[in-house]
Amino acid sequence: MNRIFNTCLLGTLFLAMLPMVTISADEPDFSTSVYYRIFTKNGGTRCVDIVGEKSYEGEKLCVWSNIATRTTEDWIVKKVGNYYQFLSRNGGWAINDPTDGEVTATTNTGTQLNLAKVDTTSQSQLWDIVPQSNGYFNIINVHTQHTMNLSGGTNAD
Repeated sequence: MNRIFNTCLLGTLFLAMLPMVTISADEPDFSTSVYYRIFTKNGGTRCVDIVGEKSYEGEKLCVWSNIATRTTEDWIVKKVGNYYQFLSRNGGWAINDPTDGEVTATTNTGTQLNLAKVDTTSQSQLWDIVPQSNGYFNIINVHTQHTMNLSGGTNAD
C-alpha cells in the first residue's frame, strides 16, 4: 500500500545524495548535478516517491522502499533565492503543495503533495530546509508553512 506523503505540522526528514552520504551542514550546499533522496526519519529506509512510478503533472507523492534502480525516488535540489525546489529526475517536475484557501502553519494541513510544472515564482513549490539534529532536516513549504511529512506517520509501503 502506498503511504500518502503530505504536509503536516511536524516531521523531520533526512536528505541523502546517491550514493548515501549524510548532509550535515547548517546551510546545505546542494549540487544540481547530483540526485538526492528524501528519507523519513522514522526508520530511514523509505523515501519520497511518485505514486505508480509515473511522472506527469498532478501525480501524487508517496513514501516507498528505497530501491536503487527506481529513478522516481531521485530528486534534484535547486536553490531559488533563499529557498529550494525539488525537481523529479523523471520529467523535471517540481514537488508542489497544492493546498488551497486560507493557510497558516496550523490550518489546512494534510494535503497530499503532487508534481507540478516548474515555476520558480510559485511559493507552493518553494521549500525551506531547516536543520534539526543528527543530520536531519525539516522541509517546510514557503506558501503554507507546512512541513513535508507522512500521513499517519508510518513507514509501510
